[in-house]
Amino acid sequence: MFNKKVIFLLAFSILLSACVPVSNTIITATPPVVSTKPKIFTDAAGISVNLSEYPQRIVIEGKQTQMIADFFYLFPDQSSKIVGMQKKMQTADNFLLVIDPAAANKLNLEENASAEQVASLKPDLVILKTSMKENLSGGLAAINIPMVYMDYENPNQFTREITNLGIILNQQQRATEINTLFSNWEKQVTTKVADLPAEKKPKVLVMQYSDKNGTVAFSVPSSSFLQTATIEMAGGIAMWKNEVKGSGWNTVGLEQIAAWDPDMIFVINYSVNSKETVRKLYADSNWKQIRAVKTNHLYGFAGDFISWDQPDPRWVLGLNWLGNKIHPDLVAFNTEKIVSQFYSDFYKINSSIVNEKIIPLLKGDLP
Repeated sequence: MFNKKVIFLLAFSILLSACVPVSNTIITATPPVVSTKPKIFTDAAGISVNLSEYPQRIVIEGKQTQMIADFFYLFPDQSSKIVGMQKKMQTADNFLLVIDPAAANKLNLEENASAEQVASLKPDLVILKTSMKENLSGGLAAINIPMVYMDYENPNQFTREITNLGIILNQQQRATEINTLFSNWEKQVTTKVADLPAEKKPKVLVMQYSDKNGTVAFSVPSSSFLQTATIEMAGGIAMWKNEVKGSGWNTVGLEQIAAWDPDMIFVINYSVNSKETVRKLYADSNWKQIRAVKTNHLYGFAGDFISWDQPDPRWVLGLNWLGNKIHPDLVAFNTEKIVSQFYSDFYKINSSIVNEKIIPLLKGDLP
C-alpha cells in the first residue's frame, strides 16, 4: 500500500496543475481570414473584373442613373462611397434626398458628362450601363479608371447586378438577403397565378402615353423589357409580345390598339400622374369602342417617386399591383400596408417616414 504522505503529495500536485491559469497554457488558434480585395467577377458586358481593392470613391454615370442608384441604396451605410451621380432624375421630389440628404451634394455631373469631368471626382470605380460602353468608357480607360457595367432590364439581370454590387461593397451577405427578398415578393404573385389555364388569363396591353409638343403618341415595350415580363408573371397575356419586333419602345397607332382590342389596358405616363391620362382617354370618343374602355378596365400605372413599371427595386410593387388588378380574386393589395412593407424590407425605412414622405406621392389607379 502507498504511504499516506505519498498519496497526499500526489493529490496535491494534481490539484496544482489543474489550477494553472489558462493564460499560462500554450494555445494556438488560426485567426479568421479577412478579405482585403474583391473576388473576380463578370459584369454585364461579359468583362472579367479584378479590382485591386474595395472601392471607396464610386461614380454612377450615364443612362438610368436613378435606377442604378436605387439598387445601390439597398445596401445600408454604403452611400458615403458615392462621390458623383448624374443630375438628371425623373422627379423633383427625388427619392434619394428622402433617404440620404447628402445625396444633393453627390448629384454633380451633367448629362453626357465627359471622361475628364468624371475623372475630376477622383473615383476608384465608375458604374455604367452597358449601353454607355461606346460613349464614355474609352476616355475612362485611357485615364485608367476602373469600370463596371450593369444592366437592369429583367429579374435575372437584377439578381446578377445585386450579387456584383455585394462583391464590390464587401456586402455579399446583404446581397443574398436582397435577392431572397425579391424572390419572396415575386412569389406573392406568381405562385397564385401559376396554375391558371390560358382561358382564365385576360389579354392585356401595356402602353406608354406621350403628348410632347402637343402630339399624342402611344408606344408598347419590347418583348424583352420588364413591362412585358411582369404582365406574364401577373397572370396576363401580353398580346403585343409577338407582334412588335423593335428593341425599345415601339410606336403604335390607335388603329392597332383597336385591332388588338385588349381586355385590360395599363397606361404609363412618365411626365404626369397616369390617372389623369386615363381620365382623358375615357373622355375621348375615339376610345369608347375599345373593350377595355367599355368594361372600365383602363388603368393608370401605379407609382410614387417614379412609375412602378420600370427596372427599379419598386418593380415588385408594380408586379403585386398588376396581380391585384388582373386577378383581384387571387392577389390582394392593401396599398398603405404593402408600400410600407416594401420600404421597410428593402430600405429599412420606418412606417412614420413612409406615411409622411412617400404615401402622399402615390399615383395611378390604386385601390
